[in-house]
Amino acid sequence: AGLSLSTHGYVANLAHSVLLAADKPEESAGQIYNCGDETQYTMSQIIEVVAAKMNHKFELINMPYELALPARAYVTGPSTHHRLMDISKIKSQLDYRDVNPVDEALGLTVDWLLENRPAPGGDLEERLQDPFNYEGEDRIIEAWQQSLEKVAQVPFEIASHRPHPYAHPKKPGERDHRNR
Repeated sequence: AGLSLSTHGYVANLAHSVLLAADKPEESAGQIYNCGDETQYTMSQIIEVVAAKMNHKFELINMPYELALPARAYVTGPSTHHRLMDISKIKSQLDYRDVNPVDEALGLTVDWLLENRPAPGGDLEERLQDPFNYEGEDRIIEAWQQSLEKVAQVPFEIASHRPHPYAHPKKPGERDHRNR
């Protein structure tokens, strides 16, 4: 999920979408528009931008969804499929363009959250569904890394030379040197 794309939208960009529809009633009448930022980042990219804004370096640990319990509040499920809305209609019909590019929007969000820190254990933290259990996260990471070490010790031979799966005859209608 850290490498999957999902449509997000900064509040000023989404408000701009609504205002465009209101300002262009003839074009928007009866229409339904998908809205979101023009550029979408993976969760890993979002974390990198936020960390850079905060002058912090996070260690991102990749692990299967089934084991990544702390991340479940931030992903929509175990699927690695992208979930992107097509915003080309609002761009072509209403000339939508982001008011705030994604990097800037993320920076503004970080600034706002730092200036308006949520109360520990308060409503926002409850809605985030993140227990902020860093000791538990560290234990999960340690167990995951130990399991990777154990799996690496399992003997498993892989052929070092595999023939190409497709035939390569010299002339049409002939068989190749492997009789394919």
